[in-house]
Amino acid sequence: MSISHSRWKSSDRPRRSPFLHSAPRFARLGSANAKERAMAKRKIRELTTGVHDFPTLIKGQETKYVDKTAILYELARKKEDAQCFLSRPRRFGKSLMLSTLQAMFEGRKSLFKGLEIYDKPWEGWTAKNRHPVYNFSMLRTNGATVDNFRALANNYTYKLNKKAPANKKITPKAVSENTVYFVDYNANQTYMREHFRGEKFNTKNEAVMDIFNEYFGGSMNAIVFQEMREKRSLAYSAQSYYATPSDKDGYFTNAAIIATQNDKLIDAMNAFNELFDQMPVAEANFNMAKDAEISAIRTARTTKMGIINSYLYYERMGFNPKKNHAKMLFEAYPNVTMKDVVNFNHKYIKGQKKVYMCLGKEADMDFNALAKFGKVKKLKLEDIFGY
Repeated sequence: MSISHSRWKSSDRPRRSPFLHSAPRFARLGSANAKERAMAKRKIRELTTGVHDFPTLIKGQETKYVDKTAILYELARKKEDAQCFLSRPRRFGKSLMLSTLQAMFEGRKSLFKGLEIYDKPWEGWTAKNRHPVYNFSMLRTNGATVDNFRALANNYTYKLNKKAPANKKITPKAVSENTVYFVDYNANQTYMREHFRGEKFNTKNEAVMDIFNEYFGGSMNAIVFQEMREKRSLAYSAQSYYATPSDKDGYFTNAAIIATQNDKLIDAMNAFNELFDQMPVAEANFNMAKDAEISAIRTARTTKMGIINSYLYYERMGFNPKKNHAKMLFEAYPNVTMKDVVNFNHKYIKGQKKVYMCLGKEADMDFNALAKFGKVKKLKLEDIFGY
């Protein structure tokens, strides 16, 4: 498809191009009309050859954009043309046109408001017809020689052919000794997480576990929040939970999280471990926790995608799909006692070896005090993220 261009003469120049997408025309300079003089002072937008990214150009306020989207719409609809080669000299808008096509195929309709294609039945406007777009640009590469160009092409080919790594299941390791991992982070708060692996997944204590989580660390009425924040003012936020694995072959894990001031970290860690090993007993809090779990099931509704998600969850966890698991828990919750929760804490939480993970400002840390919780290992962000 070729596109021809013709010059406009001053005598037959149209009042406004049908393809021009810009602000209204400004009045001429030198007019005696005050309104026209004020409008003339406004900065007139100019055509640009320096911007080749469509989203950047269309959102800009300093330039005009010549609307060729109606032509691109027809080009993109030509199903028989699997490949198109467009040969034009420099500064003829090839990169901008490709960027526009990319936005079209990605379905970014909001960028095209006011343009010809906006109201056309372009298939890319619907989510199911949007496409991932690979844009290989040589604008900032050295392709002056054949070898340079070949190296560039090989690099792109490698990226396309590189296979995604196989799905790797990560199984948490049992904690054999207390360890503290510390990462320097320049902030006024320290974020600390305690972690250890529990036993393999089973459902024998599920009802007790749910109420223990709600009672001990799962809400603002929980022991952890009330003790760490409200009573002792040692943390901005605090929670703890004995977490269920994502499938039937996994392990329970205990995770406790606090965010505190740098100079309060040691006191907060001591207080947290005290709660683990000497869990307070409060019947009023226990009754609120039990009522919360019962009410959560009573008011829950499984609808729409929730039905399929529940089926998949039952499948992953090995539950019998013919039995309503939520109903089983609903019937079991009223029979859970405070003693059951205390025994759960003694068996699965108290005295366990832990891994501590601290993210805080190294200059404010007392590493001698931190070493009392376990062997301290300093990490860098590169050690965690790989770059």
